[in-house]
Amino acid sequence: MYKAIIVDDEIWAIRGLSGIIPWEKFGFTICATCTGVDEALAAIEKHNPEIVFTDIRMSQKSGLELINSTSAAANKLFPLIVIVSAYKDFEVAKHAIKKGVFDYLLKPLERDVVADVARCAFAEIEMRKKQQEDFSFVDLSAPESLTDAGVLRMLREVGVTNECYIIVSKNELKSEVFFGAVKPGGEHSGTSLRQVRVSGFQFAYLFSGELPNMSQSDVGISCCHENFDAIPEMIKEACFSYYGGFIFSNNGVVSCMQKYIATHYKEKLSISQLADAFNVSEPYVYELFKKHAENTVLGFQQDIRMHYAERLLKDTDKPIGEIAAEVGYDDIGYFGRVFKKHFDCSPSCFR
Repeated sequence: MYKAIIVDDEIWAIRGLSGIIPWEKFGFTICATCTGVDEALAAIEKHNPEIVFTDIRMSQKSGLELINSTSAAANKLFPLIVIVSAYKDFEVAKHAIKKGVFDYLLKPLERDVVADVARCAFAEIEMRKKQQEDFSFVDLSAPESLTDAGVLRMLREVGVTNECYIIVSKNELKSEVFFGAVKPGGEHSGTSLRQVRVSGFQFAYLFSGELPNMSQSDVGISCCHENFDAIPEMIKEACFSYYGGFIFSNNGVVSCMQKYIATHYKEKLSISQLADAFNVSEPYVYELFKKHAENTVLGFQQDIRMHYAERLLKDTDKPIGEIAAEVGYDDIGYFGRVFKKHFDCSPSCFR
């Protein structure tokens, strides 16, 4: 049953709408009746109804104030608002409908008309609920998506542990290999996986749980976060991982260093520069990075440059000299030697 609230400052009007049709047969239960806007807002917060029927003219605050307050809340999907108004308020009701009100009922109420509105509202709620459950169409890289109440609720629901990641790929993620029994869109054994969209990638996922050893290449994985509150930063990290061809360390300090290097990979970096950036000693950077990233700082930077070069050679027609400069090499000859050592062939041969 979907929950409904009736708001009117006249008790007889509330009783009339409550009893005009058998609401349960239409999929609704009247969870609250209110005689004022403040009372209604409190009831909406308490019951989280799918639909609210409200009068326009009330003794203290108007139904329009209720509509505006409800619309201002960060919830674009629910509740549906149905205006119940006298004929003289018809123009006001039409104006409210333009603001997103679902429908209106004219007093005196007619049983068949109320039944039709109830049927249409039920169908609309069913459709919106289905859309709300399917987030594969939601582009998390679009700023407006992160203000949508349904999306924010989904982010909280997916974050079932304090180990949360964004994963991006140009290929579909094989969940049965990568996450065992977990299926996209479902939860299993303290883990959760949900498909979403991220601009620039055919496939993107939210994952919460213990990240297993890599068994699928060509993916980008963000740093580990406690929740999904920092989506833009997580997307940036996943892109660093994808285009740089690396997986972030599970050591928090080292993963931050990796992100710093990925941000400045075109520049001339040194251990001393990294030590200054993180206010630690050079030996500490060397030992920590070697232990938790299984690479040197400069080796890690070079690997990132080579993976960027690899993708540019595959995906663009840019001249090799231009690609060399784009990934941080002024000397095309030196770039060629480093590339050949890394891929066992020259850039032109690779292309």
